[in-house]
Amino acid sequence: MDEISYSDISNILNWDKSPKINLVFGNFSEEANEALVEQIIKLPSYKRTILGVDIFHYSKMENYQQRILPFLIYELLSATQSILTGARYLFSKQTALDIITSRIDTGDGFFLVFETPIHALLFTVVFEAIMRLFNSFSLHPETRAITGNITYRLALSTDEVYKTNFGTSESNFYGKGIITCARILSKDKLNRFLIDENTYLWFLENIKGIENMPLLTLSDISKLPQFKDYDNQLIDINNSLINDEDNFLRKDGIKSVDILKLFETDQKKDILNMYCIHVQATIKISSKSRNLEQYVNISLGNLNTEGVTF
Repeated sequence: MDEISYSDISNILNWDKSPKINLVFGNFSEEANEALVEQIIKLPSYKRTILGVDIFHYSKMENYQQRILPFLIYELLSATQSILTGARYLFSKQTALDIITSRIDTGDGFFLVFETPIHALLFTVVFEAIMRLFNSFSLHPETRAITGNITYRLALSTDEVYKTNFGTSESNFYGKGIITCARILSKDKLNRFLIDENTYLWFLENIKGIENMPLLTLSDISKLPQFKDYDNQLIDINNSLINDEDNFLRKDGIKSVDILKLFETDQKKDILNMYCIHVQATIKISSKSRNLEQYVNISLGNLNTEGVTF
């Protein structure tokens, strides 16, 4: 993804290190320069899917619990990334490592930016499987005893984002997609899995609805316009979560998705159309050091609308 650098903006707007300050009262124009606006519009932005995760009751945790939570989240995301290294085709252009290292931390959660809603949904179910291992004392049990059970709310939004760089080694994401995701998260009070209408329509228009996720093979996905530049040579039966055989015959992957439309709600003069989803999946967890593997069933979200505020 191309970045918008500080120098791009400063060159367009004629900023320099010693700007001339106008000290004459009323000596300015309120009209935006159309030529400058046109140049700004041409700067790169992309339609992407945002995953928002908000840790429930973070502010009520003890101080010592809050201190370790950012490091725990990083550890759990790294474990998620290690599983998704097996999804070679899907995460070939934007690797799971790229995704977690460019995350937007919020203190009590994070935002992640994905190429498509398919990527975001698959990452989410694997993250839930890792979180399930943690909460059940099967992963870092001493840490689990300190933090207690970790619960969280989820949201997906699909809209424009842009990547910025201010001359450092790190980049930042901004844009409407992130703002919408944050607003959706703020609507939920009982840890649902909510998506916006753009995400709903993406699934509807590309795979005839999110409910068809369990039916998809990698060959199906490779025919979607968003995947035209992906390397089809990476499609084989050994890909995790989705492969190129009948997914009903495999043990792991997404098994079912249910969706319920919620009411429209006004949010800062914008209309938010939200959908509540319930996902069931089976994730294969492998331990190379012990030469063991185990399948974990997870259920993410539900269709109970109680606690969703409007």
